[in-house]
Amino acid sequence: MNNNIAFYQGQKLRALFFLLLLALLLIPNIGFTASNGSFESPRVSGAKQPYPASMISGWSGASANSIIELFNSGTNGVSAVKGNQFVSLSSGYSQGYICQDVPSQVGDKITVSFYHHSGKVALKIGNTTVGTYTTGAGWKKYTATAVASGSTTRIHFTDVS
Repeated sequence: MNNNIAFYQGQKLRALFFLLLLALLLIPNIGFTASNGSFESPRVSGAKQPYPASMISGWSGASANSIIELFNSGTNGVSAVKGNQFVSLSSGYSQGYICQDVPSQVGDKITVSFYHHSGKVALKIGNTTVGTYTTGAGWKKYTATAVASGSTTRIHFTDVS
């Protein structure tokens, strides 16, 4: 199964994160916009393209040498929820997870809403595993909340298909 994640930007922190069949929306109670939330940079040439995690602005993988594969909307019949690209965590190149660190303060409530399509993904907010989400065909929206325990909170998606 594939997982798609996409981040999109809006008020406060909104990140729509596509994981080949997953899209995500982060909204903590602090003013912050996710970096490269809809994975529009770097620009994919063709249907899909692998990149070192270090080239995906704002995002990290298992290590600096991790490969993250970006897809153009419409690839394999999957349209991006926002923008023109999405990321796959289960494409064969990706090493199963992707994360982004966001500024926070102890006690901040961080809510992550995301869309998922075909597969299974686990979401961790800071040190809290908030859930594992399974979706069949079609996009489905999920929402989870956790409380920040430090000045930086990591939003972490793991493919568990």
